[in-house]
Amino acid sequence: MKLKKAIHAQNPEVIAIELDEERYNYLTGNESYLKNKVNDYINFINNFVLNHLDNSDEMKATIEVANEIDAKIALIDRDILIPIYKFLNDLSKIKEVKLIMKLDSLANEQGYSFEKLEELFKEFSPSLYEENFIKKTNAFIAKKLLELEEENVIAVVSAIRKEGIQYYLDDPDEIPPMDVLLDSEKTKKKGFFKR
Repeated sequence: MKLKKAIHAQNPEVIAIELDEERYNYLTGNESYLKNKVNDYINFINNFVLNHLDNSDEMKATIEVANEIDAKIALIDRDILIPIYKFLNDLSKIKEVKLIMKLDSLANEQGYSFEKLEELFKEFSPSLYEENFIKKTNAFIAKKLLELEEENVIAVVSAIRKEGIQYYLDDPDEIPPMDVLLDSEKTKKKGFFKR
């Protein structure tokens, strides 16, 4: 696998992964938990996300190679509940109900992925999707990368995010304050390093 070879070749001190704590625990076989159960709808979508991760094989391979070379793992993504909660909170009530009904009907479909779920969010509100799932997440990831003290770091992120993350790395002054990026006070601060 090219990714594993690249990581072995660089032998980084830290591997920064586009995961939050819950998705990390899910992929590593630990019991999945929901610390901030806002409501049943959020819980439903959260579980849907965990069961339809698009890049799970790549992330599992990254975690494995981190253990092989004894590198630290930095979780650099926002809690997935943050953009979901903010998105639903900003939708009109009618659109929210329609979205939940659509999700309910799609939950058992074969081949349904988180990428398709994101497309559904985008369909219901392109502007809210762009703000909550793209811009703020890219800014958060860039901020977490800039906070790393180690110099030898590899970041494993979705290809679609690279340009957006690089924008904020090149111009950190454009990164919003952390309270803006976290959006909801209901989401508790997570641990950063896993080892």
